[in-house]
Amino acid sequence: MQLSKYIEKNEMTVAQAARDFGVIDQTMRHWAAGRRTPRPKFMRKIMAWSRGYVTPLDFLDGEQDDTE
Repeated sequence: MQLSKYIEKNEMTVAQAARDFGVIDQTMRHWAAGRRTPRPKFMRKIMAWSRGYVTPLDFLDGEQDDTE
């Protein structure tokens, strides 16, 4: 599942998600829009935070798994 879709589905803002990770809003916006790929340590945190709905594979080549 795309990070942006997870954020939207859980009725939170990008700013709230950024605070959860200790990054600035702009960084989270880049990740959510697929313009930047999080470093491996943040990918692991995103996967745990999203309870496995957002995985590192969801960031590869801009291809997103929207089967959920």
